[in-house]
Amino acid sequence: YVDMHKTVHRQIRNWNKNMKTKISSGHFRTLLILLAITGIASLPLAKNALIAGRDLQVSLSKTETILQNLGNVFPLRLLPCTTLDYGYEAASFQSDLFYLIPVLFRMSGLGPEAAFKLSLLLANAACALVAYLCFRSCFGQENIGLTGSMLFTWCPYRINEIYGNGNLGETFGWCFLPIVLSSLTELTAEDMDPKQAAPLCRRLALGFSLLLLASTSLCFVTAVMATLFFLFMGRKH
Repeated sequence: YVDMHKTVHRQIRNWNKNMKTKISSGHFRTLLILLAITGIASLPLAKNALIAGRDLQVSLSKTETILQNLGNVFPLRLLPCTTLDYGYEAASFQSDLFYLIPVLFRMSGLGPEAAFKLSLLLANAACALVAYLCFRSCFGQENIGLTGSMLFTWCPYRINEIYGNGNLGETFGWCFLPIVLSSLTELTAEDMDPKQAAPLCRRLALGFSLLLLASTSLCFVTAVMATLFFLFMGRKH
């Protein structure tokens, strides 16, 4: 009996060790793939200079304005004169929350170009991670989560938005779109009672809240598409 007990205990211990090894190797593989997705999406940042996007000067100007006035004036008001006479951000009430990221990098001693590049790198990493978590939660499979993260992070429209446009608010707004998309998909995938739907509704509200803090225009377009999606699905929750 004692020998059998020791054998069972040894087998359980070996099984736990093997499971930990598999989990660790799986996490390491996922991390490597996410780093690869982020690195490839960030290849344009390897250039010595920033790509001259349409809103690049506006973003850099807003960053420097916030840096100069942070702690001196509250609340900060970014009028068209502080965005090179280009009033798009002021006219559409674009949020300036995520411009604090390059501002913090500037306060740490980095130059305007390095701070902006590092912010874009952080946005790519956040987009890859959030997309992976959302697609994995939505479809319940690791490989689909990684594939969805790759396709979303490398989406040509998103890449153009980052490097061809240069609007930092909309760049970070793309990081939160997967939260809305996965929440909508899970809500309409099957009928569920209010208790089951409550966490998904909270996640959907979180996604829209973060979108609103990043880009009002992107949040508005997403809200319109979400409404059409619900009407098309014919479901109410």
